[in-house]
Amino acid sequence: MVEECRVLLSNVTLQSHVSDIWQWHLDIARGYSVRTGYQLLTSQEPPILDVSDNLIWHARVPLEVSILAWCFLRDRLPTKINLLNRDIISVADTYCSAD
Repeated sequence: MVEECRVLLSNVTLQSHVSDIWQWHLDIARGYSVRTGYQLLTSQEPPILDVSDNLIWHARVPLEVSILAWCFLRDRLPTKINLLNRDIISVADTYCSAD
């Protein structure tokens, strides 16, 4: 494991005058956005839930993001279709409004 860690860090150069940053590789210029996160989640095949649990409930992932991803993967977000299926709203409420 030590050797694996050494190999992973072999190309890292520490610079005392440069601050560390988190970087969203899908949009380096603007950083993370809900839109790019959503696009990432919806552009891939649905993951096997047992494998994805380690990614969703990772210590470095903010709790709200973990909860959102968990709900998304289980189709539990309060979309109009889900609310209709649970009898929370009526069929008429699922149509687009004219306002």
